[in-house]
Formats: sequence, C-alpha cells, structure tokens
Amino acid sequence: MKVVKDEDNGEAMGLATKREIRRQQSHRRTWAWWHRKSACTGPVWPLTGKNIGKVIKAMKKSGYRSASSYLQTAKRYHVGAGFPVSTQLAQTIKDAIRFAERGIGPPSQAQPYNLHHMAAARKVLQAVATRMAMAVHVLLFSALYMLRAGELGHLNCSDVIIDEGSRLVAVGLSTSTTDPKARGFRTKWTCICPPLEEGNNQTNAEMLGYHRLLCPYHVSLAVATELHGLKPSAVAQVVGLNTTPFFRQRNGCPITAKVIM
Repeated sequence: MKVVKDEDNGEAMGLATKREIRRQQSHRRTWAWWHRKSACTGPVWPLTGKNIGKVIKAMKKSGYRSASSYLQTAKRYHVGAGFPVSTQLAQTIKDAIRFAERGIGPPSQAQPYNLHHMAAARKVLQAVATRMAMAVHVLLFSALYMLRAGELGHLNCSDVIIDEGSRLVAVGLSTSTTDPKARGFRTKWTCICPPLEEGNNQTNAEMLGYHRLLCPYHVSLAVATELHGLKPSAVAQVVGLNTTPFFRQRNGCPITAKVIM
C-alpha cells in the first residue's frame, strides 16, 4: 500500500485549488467576450438560436477555433441565470458548434526555430532589448524541456535540483495544462555536452560555450548560478525557495506568457 503523507495531500490540494481558480478565471474571460459580442446583436439572455447564430457567424468569420469552449461557457452562465436548457436549445448549440468547425482545416503550426542557430547567434541575441533576464537561456530551456510559456512562469527555484558532482539536473513541474489532476512530474537530464577535441584552446572555448547552450544541465546551471547565486557543491542541492521564480524579468518580477511572446 502506498502511504501518502499529509503534506503531500496538502500540496496536491493547493495545486488543485490554484488550477480551479485559473479555470474560473478562464470562464469569466470567455463569458465577458461572449457577452460583449452578444450585446452588440441584441439581448444577451436567454440563449436563443438567433443570438447564438450571430455570435458564431462572427467567430467563424474571424477564424476562431474555440467555438465549442465559448458556447459551453455561455451555456453554463445561461443555466446559472436560471434559464432552462431545452432539447431544442441543446440541439441548436450542437449545430452551431458543427457550423463553426466545418471547413476550418487543421490548426496552424508555429514557425520552428533552430536551436543550433540560436546558440551560435547567442551574442547577437543577448543584445536584443527584452524584459526577460537571460532571455536566450529562457528560450533554450523552454525548447529543451518542451515547456509552455505559462509553465515557465510557474517554475520556482524549489522545482530545480542540481547535482554538480553527477552533472545532473532534475526539474519538477507542478502546474501544467496537460496535468488536470495536478499530480506533477519530474524530469532528469545529465550533461550531454560532447567531448572537446585536442587542439586550439580558443576554438575549444567557443565550442564549449556553444555546446553548453544546447545542454539542459548547463543551461539550468547557468540560470541557477547567475540569477540565484547558487554556490558550487559536490552534492545535490535545491536552487532556492518555492516562492522564488526560477526565471524572472529584469525588474525581479516573474515572467509571464505575454513577456515571453
């Protein structure tokens, strides 16, 4: 039998509460948008085929791909206001979703960027004006660990453990949109830098800097050392407190998806 400590339960409940708060905030933003659009076409309440149709047509014209989410939120507020969901209204919502999703094609993919090019152009990129501290490391870290912008913002120093003796880093993620039960997970990387060839020391130094930007361990170590003053140690150590963001803006505030984009 697996024994679950009380503090583990408390932490899981806290994460679940944070996720619920964010979910409610998302519902409110979605409803605010729907309310504005619907108010422009006539009465907001109750939901009818007429006001649903006008908003959905506007969404389809503008290229929205999340009609189902918006309609379900509108339905939630419709019920919360005391209006019933008749069989006819339920069918109208289904038909509206099918109409909105018909012919929109596959999701558009973000333009890929080459990590090798980014590492090679690090000196140029470091000169780019941005609010992020160690912006090149932020982008490379997110790509190497495949993290979203929001997940980077929720990463704290207590989530990162660095073992310089074993040249290993462990990164834990407690908040993710792909983890609805807030179970969290931890991934480990050892140093993946290739050995340097004997020869020109200057060339080796340049290659070392290049390879370290493509190594999850060294990228994490650089951020821990430069931003958080991590001292060398032969044993594994947590970078910092759970209230200190691992990545931050130049003014000390946590990074956000808006800042990264």
